[in-house]
Amino acid sequence: MKNKKGMTYVFKGRVSKIDETVTYDTITGTTQTIEYRRTTYTFDIKRNYKGLKDKKTIELVTSQMTDCGVDFDKDKTYIVYAYNDHRKLHYRLTDQKVEPYATTHLCTRTKKTNALTFWESFVLRLT
Repeated sequence: MKNKKGMTYVFKGRVSKIDETVTYDTITGTTQTIEYRRTTYTFDIKRNYKGLKDKKTIELVTSQMTDCGVDFDKDKTYIVYAYNDHRKLHYRLTDQKVEPYATTHLCTRTKKTNALTFWESFVLRLT
């Protein structure tokens, strides 16, 4: 499990927009075409713990095409541990590069806020 130190961004934010893109890409070295889905979530920043400085929003790109894919619900608030990447988010396309983007996955500490995440928020403010 990753911690704050290993992440590019750590913040508490509310999902304000969700955009899904579906394309078809060819697997490197083959003629096989597969469906490639990317979901872009726009977060309104409520509290910055690391890396966002004066930003009011951030876009995170995720995919359900891997074992660690993560879903976010619109208008819900999360504590997010995110990092920058440049690989396509599909287990059969990760050797293909794209423009850098911010992302997260289930294997980070990213979670929906609740009464118990108060303590995590408190610790994040202190570190």
